[in-house]
Amino acid sequence: MKSQILGFILLAGTGTWAYAATSHHDAARAVQERCRQSRQIAVTMDAHGLPQLELNARAGSLRVQGGDGTSIQARGTVCASSADLAGDAMLRSDHGGGTARLNVELPSTRGTAYVRMDLVVEMPRGMTLKLDDSSGDLSVDDVAAVTVNDGSGGLRLSNIGGDVDVDDGSGDIEIRDITGDVRVRDSSGDIHIRRVHGAVTIPDDGSGDIRVADVERDVLVRNDGSGDIVAAGVGGDFTVEHDGSGDIRYRDVKGQVRIPRSKRRH
Repeated sequence: MKSQILGFILLAGTGTWAYAATSHHDAARAVQERCRQSRQIAVTMDAHGLPQLELNARAGSLRVQGGDGTSIQARGTVCASSADLAGDAMLRSDHGGGTARLNVELPSTRGTAYVRMDLVVEMPRGMTLKLDDSSGDLSVDDVAAVTVNDGSGGLRLSNIGGDVDVDDGSGDIEIRDITGDVRVRDSSGDIHIRRVHGAVTIPDDGSGDIRVADVERDVLVRNDGSGDIVAAGVGGDFTVEHDGSGDIRYRDVKGQVRIPRSKRRH
């Protein structure tokens, strides 16, 4: 159900909302227009002995799933406004220096032309993931550790066996069930973090609510522009160094609470 919702949001962001009030036939035709030409691409890599996957994804949705296997399997669906654009989209793989690499290559477009690649990747859960994504919703589940540089789109990370490091432009972020530490730097969008065995650090957040729950160690928000901050079930200290606008609420903090004087309870 989640992948279906993410796909709908992506289409809506590219113009489908304009047809929401029209007939079902018009809406269906609008969706088809956003994928006038399509083709499938599949890549399989032997990942035995490789500790890390570097994935460069471009425009399009992305789902990464860890598992028991020893190979990396990637399946891409290219969606383009013309056959030439669809044919020029590539998914390349290589490895070296202990790292497997997957790179999405999309041709440049002009005017109303478009091309994207929706990608599903299955990888060994013992590998770490370094991900660079430009736009589109993405989810990662059940890998060893994750570093994400994301431009725009919703982001969901779950069941990560180590640390999580996120630099995000825009879009909501959901992070849960993390064995290591979590660090998030975000420009806009809500941040939801839950069930973290390590510490949570948010060096900078532009706008959007921050909600953190069930963290075994410290929670630190260095700089927040706007939006509420809510923390519950913190095993260490809860600290907000600078907060612009929005409320700060907290409960069940075992360590010390340090928040700006203007936001303290009276």
